[in-house]
Amino acid sequence: PSLEEARQAVVDGKAWAALHFSHNYSYALNQRRVLAGLADNDTIESSNIKLYLDMSNQVIGFVLLRSFFLAFQTFAQDYLSLLGYNPATVTLPITIEKVIYGNLHPSMTEFMAPGVIILIAYYATTALTALSLVLERKDGLLERSLVAGVNSIEFLASHIMTQTLVLTIQEIFMLITTFWIFGVPSQGPMIWVFSLTFFQGM
Repeated sequence: PSLEEARQAVVDGKAWAALHFSHNYSYALNQRRVLAGLADNDTIESSNIKLYLDMSNQVIGFVLLRSFFLAFQTFAQDYLSLLGYNPATVTLPITIEKVIYGNLHPSMTEFMAPGVIILIAYYATTALTALSLVLERKDGLLERSLVAGVNSIEFLASHIMTQTLVLTIQEIFMLITTFWIFGVPSQGPMIWVFSLTFFQGM
């Protein structure tokens, strides 16, 4: 497709990015390498890859940017290797050692999992509690319980015990699904994960 068609695809939401290479890109890139600091602006402009991004979703946009940068660095290293030069000359002069927490290439699932777990633990129990209270009030169960001699403390205690049991079962199934079925890694003791999500749900 032409540049305008590619840009329009991004505008229409059919693509997240569009790449444009000038008609003499390969020649200009080689001239830029040969001339180095003596290359003129036209050569530099022709050797640039023009990237048109849809940054409405910043997560996807930054992932694409990172992927493009890494892909070009790999290409440049392979290119220099074919020419007999040291490919390390095009790498950034920064060495990233072993990370303290996490890893250098996390997936979106790993990034989103903690927040999703907390949201499920909080909103599921909140919705269940609200629904049960509304239904009891609507069906007249609350009034019948009070008439039968149940005081407010006993009423609250029954709800707390019921919701705690439901929350415990829900947490167990949710953590099994997250860590064993979907394989999301956990770097710490599972008891802490369960405790944090349990108290968040409470």
